[in-house]
Amino acid sequence: MSGKNFDVFISYRRSDGDAIARILNAEFALRDFRCFLDFDSLGGGKFDEKIEAAILDAPVFVMVLTPDYFSRCNDKGDWVRREIELALANNKIIVPINYDKNLNGIPDYLEEDFRERIGCHNFATVHKDDTFKSSFNQMVEERILNVVGKIVKQSDKAKVSVKADADCELIEDDELIATVQKDKTNFILLEKGEHEIIARSSDYKDIRQEIAKNIDDVSAKYLIKIELADKVQRLKDEETKRLKDEENKRRQEAERIEREKREAERREKERRQREEEARHRRDERERRKKELKAWWERNKSKCVMLLAVIAGAVAGTWCIKNCEGATETATETAVETKTETQTETQIVANEDKFNEYKDSIRQAEEKRQAEIERQKALERKIKEEQERKRQEEERKRQEEEKKKRKEDAYNEYKKKGDYNFNMLLRNPNVNYYKEEAKYNYKRALEYKEDATIRDRYNKLIK
Repeated sequence: MSGKNFDVFISYRRSDGDAIARILNAEFALRDFRCFLDFDSLGGGKFDEKIEAAILDAPVFVMVLTPDYFSRCNDKGDWVRREIELALANNKIIVPINYDKNLNGIPDYLEEDFRERIGCHNFATVHKDDTFKSSFNQMVEERILNVVGKIVKQSDKAKVSVKADADCELIEDDELIATVQKDKTNFILLEKGEHEIIARSSDYKDIRQEIAKNIDDVSAKYLIKIELADKVQRLKDEETKRLKDEENKRRQEAERIEREKREAERREKERRQREEEARHRRDERERRKKELKAWWERNKSKCVMLLAVIAGAVAGTWCIKNCEGATETATETAVETKTETQTETQIVANEDKFNEYKDSIRQAEEKRQAEIERQKALERKIKEEQERKRQEEERKRQEEEKKKRKEDAYNEYKKKGDYNFNMLLRNPNVNYYKEEAKYNYKRALEYKEDATIRDRYNKLIK
């Protein structure tokens, strides 16, 4: 029941179980079991896919029980929880190893259903004292050998060394026969005869190398050399360039959309301003009409009376000047003279009264014009103040947008830098992570000074 690549999958919590996991891994290796331990077996590529594939491949799932092992298992996204769930779902042989009784039992804080599914598997205790070997052997005999079977070295196969300059998988007859890690000597067992093997990159499935190997003596030493690094690096460079181009396009598109948005806002603001000005003009016309109408209602009778007086005076003068049949007698002359004198006096009086009305009308008009000018000056002052506030708000908005863009750029480059820096810690031989971390930290420091980033960047450029 052994898997193609692994017999045992070792699940542990890194916070307090890595040392114990390594000890158990070494003991399994001494007994020729093929174990998956992420520190030693993961290599490059997508680690989540490799872990899931290893769990599905290995028939035995070993749980390294430590005080922290179940600590975060109530979180659905916890990796230890995901490993256990996958093993339970695929009916793997679950072997919980309670190293030196670090755990008294399954914690009560676990979800009831999850706790019950684990509780049906008995703990196997391995002691770290002088009885370590015997307790470990007992656990293997009782819990594992009946499943995997005793692992024996196959003397009818040749042990072939495999060296690769990039992480890859070896496939023969459409079956995965081994995974190979970069710059490490890996071994595979091959039977006598002709072998057509395909070396496929772990990161890029389209990158392959066909290998023809003839095994004619199982006792001889053979070496398979795999060279995929140049193709992988070239594809990585192309992918990096493509991602950068896409990022530039996204940034340019975002800038274009932002410009169009600002332009639309500006046009909308100008339209509203024009509508406001047109409304003010309409209101001003209506106000003037109302003032003129009110003035006419107040002064209508006076104007009519004034016009009547003027019309009467003009008519009387015309009648006097054009009267026919005037006598030359002294009496008539005296009467005419008296009449003319009275008429002239009346005309003068009417003219004085007309001038008074005219002055009052002129004064009222001047007062109205002065009020209009005062209102216009007040409106101009209000508009100037509104424009000043608008410009100040626009300046503040632009400063905030600029500050936000700098902060967003800083956070983006810091996030990418942290990701590549962490990946570099796990894969110190991958120069791609170093260059990416160095580039992103450098760009982040251009936007904001950060002591942690500066320290990491200085370490990277040394």
